[in-house]
Amino acid sequence: MDIFAKLRDKSGFTDTESKIADYILGHRRQVSGMSAETLAKATFSSKASIIRLCRKVGLSGYREFQITVAAQEYRDALREDVPASVARDFAGAIRAAADDCAQYVSEKDLRRAAAWIAYARRVYVYAADLSTAVAVRRMLSGLGVASAVCRKLSGLGAACTVPGEIPPGNLSGDVVVVLSHSGSAPGLRGDLDALRQRACRVILIAPACADPEADILIPIPEAAAGADMVYTQTAFLYMLSCMRRMVGDELSKRNGQAP
Repeated sequence: MDIFAKLRDKSGFTDTESKIADYILGHRRQVSGMSAETLAKATFSSKASIIRLCRKVGLSGYREFQITVAAQEYRDALREDVPASVARDFAGAIRAAADDCAQYVSEKDLRRAAAWIAYARRVYVYAADLSTAVAVRRMLSGLGVASAVCRKLSGLGAACTVPGEIPPGNLSGDVVVVLSHSGSAPGLRGDLDALRQRACRVILIAPACADPEADILIPIPEAAAGADMVYTQTAFLYMLSCMRRMVGDELSKRNGQAP
């Protein structure tokens, strides 16, 4: 998807959506780091208008829009007609995220998490950005691991569930992988505690300063929580790439006995 081409085309856009599109095209590098509220204020529109525009160009919501804009800007930065300084900025952000993660990563925790995933009855994946959760699920499915995307974690008390996603009752043998940009989303601690009370193992990938308790915390650098989307997504991808390799190792050597 060329998100900028769709914004330039303005097919079916209202006047308000056209003005928002013009602003985005004129502030491409800044938009990926702006909240929906900030973008609405800058364009003299509303958050609802921003969300409608996101859906009109084929995206599920603003978070996916941010990631798509950042990815498109990164791809454009690699083209010859983009100043070398822009390409260096993006390449630098990616290198910085990977280097920072390499210092934070605990191979012991990563291998422990990989073993849980490899031997899990089922793995549930949650991220506020649905496209990130879907990417993780595809990775696991490619390894032959039974998995599902959770669209919601809230309300998961002992007698509650999200229909069609996490079944009620005991979750012994199941694992939930939660990816959080801040680790401090409202209700996250209660949601994770509720899952753990149901015997579900919780793997949280979040900044090292994350408040919620989890069975395993895979930390991304704290700077990633406030950095632009290129940095943050690279941090997630780095950790997940490491885990993918380790899950593959576990699957290739397992002998039918859970760790």
